[in-house]
Amino acid sequence: MDRSFVIAQISDLHLDGSGRLLPTIETLTAAIRENMTGVTDVPDRILLITGDLVDDPTPRALDEALAVIASFRQTGLFTDIQAVAGNRDAKRPSQRAGRHDAYDYLHLPRTSKSIYYRQAGLDLVLLDSNRASLMTLASGKIDESAYQAMVADSARLSAELAGSMGCAGRADYAEPAENLVRVLALHHHPLPQATGEGKRFLGVPDEPLMYLAAPATFLEAATSINVDLVLHGHRHVEGLTRYSIPDPRATSRESGEAFWRTIYVVSCPSSTGQAGDAAGFNLIHFGLASRAARTEHRFAITRYSRQRNDSVFRPLDSNLPDGVIRLPAGRDFSRDPAVQSAIDARPRTGPRR
Repeated sequence: MDRSFVIAQISDLHLDGSGRLLPTIETLTAAIRENMTGVTDVPDRILLITGDLVDDPTPRALDEALAVIASFRQTGLFTDIQAVAGNRDAKRPSQRAGRHDAYDYLHLPRTSKSIYYRQAGLDLVLLDSNRASLMTLASGKIDESAYQAMVADSARLSAELAGSMGCAGRADYAEPAENLVRVLALHHHPLPQATGEGKRFLGVPDEPLMYLAAPATFLEAATSINVDLVLHGHRHVEGLTRYSIPDPRATSRESGEAFWRTIYVVSCPSSTGQAGDAAGFNLIHFGLASRAARTEHRFAITRYSRQRNDSVFRPLDSNLPDGVIRLPAGRDFSRDPAVQSAIDARPRTGPRR
C-alpha cells in the first residue's frame, strides 16, 4: 500500500464573474503544473480550495467558479478536488442583491465532511467556519453541531478501521498499522497570525477581528481526533505555526516529545493576489523520507509566492534545500481512542503477563 498523497492548496480566489482574473488563474495553473511534475505518480493528488472562491455569490461569479474548478479538473493533475466556503462565499442569498446559495451551488459542506482516501491512509476533514454574527465581522465561528459531526465522523472511521484489522473480508478498509493521517481544512485561521498583524481596516489594526472565535475549543476538538495538519486561508498571508498541547492520553511514563500532541497550521495567501497582496499556493507531499539512517513518513511542504510586480511563482522558503519544509508526521495508530477501545475489547487468547 502506497502511503503517499499530495495536496495542492489554493485559496481566496475572489472570482467576480467578469473574467478579469482568468489570466491569473492560467498563470496559477501553469505554476502548479510545473511544480507537480515530480509527484504525478502519487495515487492521491488533491486540489484543496480553502474558501472565498468568489467575491460575492452572484450567479455570474458562481458560474465562473464552477468553470475554474472544471478547468483544474481537465488538467488531469488531480484525482480529487475539494473546497470549503469562505466568509465571502457565505453571504446570505438575497433576491435584491442577486445572490445565490454558494453551499448548494458549489456543493460545499455546511457543517463538516470527512473524506477517507484508503490507499493513502488520509482522512481529510472539511470544516465550515462561517457562522459569524454581524458583531464579529469577518471572525469565524463554528457551530457546536459541526464540532459534534466532525468528532463523531472521525471516531466512526477510526472504529471501523480498528474493526477491520485482522478481520477476514474487510481488506478493502484495512488501514496500515503505522498511522492514520488527519488533515483538517477550514477558511479562518484558528489563532492570531503574526504575519497578519500589520494589516488595517479603515486605518485600524484588524487582526483581532479576523481569527476564529473560541480557538481553544477548536484546538481541543482537533486534538481529540488526532489532527496532524490544519490548512486555512482567509488572511491573504503566508504562515506556518506549530502548536504543541499536552496530550490528554499521555501516561505518567511518557515525557519529552511523547508528552505533547503537535499540530501544524499552514495558511495560504490569496492565490490570485487580491487586495494588493502577494499571491501564493502550497504543495503538501506526505510520504516516506530517509532521516538519520532510518525511514519514516514526513510532510514535505513547499510554499510558493508571487509578488505583485512579478509574473513568476517562486519558493517562499528559498533558504531551505529545494525550498521544502520537512516536518515529522503521524502518531502511533493505537493511541487513537476509538482504535484503542476496539483493541482493548478484543478477546485475549493467550495468557496475560
